[in-house]
Amino acid sequence: MKGFFKKLISFCIASLFVLGIAVSKNEGEKTNILEGKKVAIIYFSHNGETYNPDGNIVQEKGNTEVIAEKISKEIKDSKIFKLKVKNDYPKDYDEMTSYVKDQQTKGKLPVLQDSPDIAGYDVIFVGTPVWWGKMSLPVEAFLKSKACKGKIIVPFITHEGSGESGIGDSMKEVSGCKKVLKSLVIKGSEVNKESSDESIKSFLSDIKL
Repeated sequence: MKGFFKKLISFCIASLFVLGIAVSKNEGEKTNILEGKKVAIIYFSHNGETYNPDGNIVQEKGNTEVIAEKISKEIKDSKIFKLKVKNDYPKDYDEMTSYVKDQQTKGKLPVLQDSPDIAGYDVIFVGTPVWWGKMSLPVEAFLKSKACKGKIIVPFITHEGSGESGIGDSMKEVSGCKKVLKSLVIKGSEVNKESSDESIKSFLSDIKL
């Protein structure tokens, strides 16, 4: 009888050990919720002079473009599209913002050079800077084309103090999409910092379709 109990105890200990390994392994492995989904990353970004708390700066890539490329690196097999307008916006930041305000007031959307074909994609990341508390006009023009109708949209937004500004709700309203998930929101002056990389990775790992 003593031998039986010894064997039983040994079996239980061994089982707990194996179970512990399995649990540890599962905790260490994160399932990518986007795996098996066709993902498109569409964005507009203003190149040229960009606002910075320390003064306007000139940079090769706009803030939203930097984030779009970082997201693309994190999502395997994603396809990235940059929206371009037929008539470019002014490079000077103050001239650009004044022009944009006028266009918003008039309700005038720009003409896009072309519209990405996203018919075969399941999840659409849509990136925009915040312009006077709203999504950029090129992004609004794209969404109003109903290219995202019936699809899942994931907004990513750059700003310099205005935050998300209700842009996720606006995207749902104008696009006719199936649903809009929580927005990734990053300050423009922080897009090139490691903290933005960490924010993107954390955001992607928490996505629930």
